[in-house]
Amino acid sequence: MKIAVIPGSFDPITNAHCDIISRATKIFDFVHVCVLTNVNKKTMFTSEQRVDMIQKVIDSMGISNCKATSYEGLLSEFTKKVSAVATIRGIRNISDYEAETAMADINFRLNNALETIILLSRPEFRAISSSVVREISAFGGDVSEFVPSIIVDDIKAHYNRKESFLP
Repeated sequence: MKIAVIPGSFDPITNAHCDIISRATKIFDFVHVCVLTNVNKKTMFTSEQRVDMIQKVIDSMGISNCKATSYEGLLSEFTKKVSAVATIRGIRNISDYEAETAMADINFRLNNALETIILLSRPEFRAISSSVVREISAFGGDVSEFVPSIIVDDIKAHYNRKESFLP
């Protein structure tokens, strides 16, 4: 069985993420969408909230060979734990490419059995990022074009509880 991991912060999951997830599940037998802790990022949602939203989205997409999870630690260790042969990364532009290749090099040094597969974002998703969604939401804007409809209310509810969140 060929297992892959799609790592990220997914704060929140976007339609661009969904496209990468959908495409990866057609290539691999099983895919873990893994919310990793990034000590350099302030997040809008907790890890548990993000995992719940991702799983809700995966279920709504009718994908059965995929599971949302979280992990505190190194990606290379998580991939060993789940016997993954690859990580999947979506890239939108040259800046993403440079960042992802640097991470791929480090992950390979930590686990030389691990491959990194880069999927190019579809043109309609290249401008979408979680940070854009957070900023639009923080100012009360409509994010329904950028995130799965099943989590729009989760995002709105978050802002009804908070004064503001600016990245």
